Amino acid sequence: MAEGPLMRAMASGERARAEKAAPGFGLRERGRGHLLLTNEKSGMALVLDAKTMSERLRVTSRPNVGLVEAEDGTLLHLLVIEDRLNYLRMELMSLDGKVRWKAPAMYGSPNTTATLVVGDVLYIALFHRISTGAQLIAVNLATGALVWRADVVQMNVAHSQYWNDVSLEREGDRIVMHGYEASGCYTQTFALATGKRLSSTLSPPAQQP
Repeated sequence: MAEGPLMRAMASGERARAEKAAPGFGLRERGRGHLLLTNEKSGMALVLDAKTMSERLRVTSRPNVGLVEAEDGTLLHLLVIEDRLNYLRMELMSLDGKVRWKAPAMYGSPNTTATLVVGDVLYIALFHRISTGAQLIAVNLATGALVWRADVVQMNVAHSQYWNDVSLEREGDRIVMHGYEASGCYTQTFALATGKRLSSTLSPPAQQP
């Protein structure tokens, strides 16, 4: 049964090792080469190297933050979802803490992201960890300007308790989006340059953590 990146980290014991290395923090995201942990009480986020569990970066007052890595797992930036008086926006933060750009989040109430950087484009899946659905957008890495917004097939299921995880990868000239939801898993492919949806398949539900 398919498992998303975060669930695999839980099942493999990686979460336990990360949380032991960073007492008081909980694992939030498993990237290609790094682990993101947060302390909800303090609003602090911590990035660990996935191999060594050594600390790479620590930021304060940024509870909804995500990793931005190159395809080889190199840590490039952090992507922050900010809720400003019910107006959601994204901020790209450099590793030195400087905000490079701000842009509308353009999707419901996401608190989690999955990202992929290819050249000068940042591909972003926006979703909520305990709600169904996701959005996929591409923005200019340097400016945050929207390049395209994909037509993602949504599961649109009613739920009370839920689980949602998303991953992105590149296959040639396509973006492959994997969704791991409590009500089912999906794989959708999109043209790298235009965001046109090329395929969509649904498989049985993922095991809940």
